[in-house]
Amino acid sequence: MQVNKIEGILFHNEKELLNKKGEIIYRTLKKLKKDGLLNNIGVSLYEVKNLLPIINKFSLDFIQIPYNFFDNRFFDHKILKILKEKKIKIHARSIFLRGLLLSETNLIKKKYSYFYEDLKFFEKTCKINKLSKIQYCINYAFSNNNISKFVIGVDNIDRFKEILNSIKRFKKIKKINYKLKNKLISDPRRWK
Repeated sequence: MQVNKIEGILFHNEKELLNKKGEIIYRTLKKLKKDGLLNNIGVSLYEVKNLLPIINKFSLDFIQIPYNFFDNRFFDHKILKILKEKKIKIHARSIFLRGLLLSETNLIKKKYSYFYEDLKFFEKTCKINKLSKIQYCINYAFSNNNISKFVIGVDNIDRFKEILNSIKRFKKIKKINYKLKNKLISDPRRWK
């Protein structure tokens, strides 16, 4: 890789840390950190229930979690307090919900009809705020001061430019309390 030090390594899934090999891998990463070859150790989480057992057992520098209009499960005030006390940074992924939030709602009606009502509400929210879907997603995510970094995927150069322009025109958005019609929308692993 032609680098002297790696900025961060994260366990791809919390289950990797919770099994017997997890401790062995963690100790190895801890040694790499102590030797100055690694700056940060983290874990990518899917389930809120696994967060506390992991951060109580392992000393982590960051966690990577999903965060978007339909998924803010990890942002409970008690969890945030513990993360701050342990100085664990939050990296957010899935701010576009694997691209679902950027798709045309009518096209999605065919493939994901069971999310249609939720996606229509999201579309309506974007229109009320006079923002495109991509602008709303960026503004929604960047409005959360608890997040230190974002992982954003793009499918082409035009989308990348649109994301950069949306970041430049950032304006703070308040979180909306919305009750999902279909809770599966917040977990792409469970989509059909």
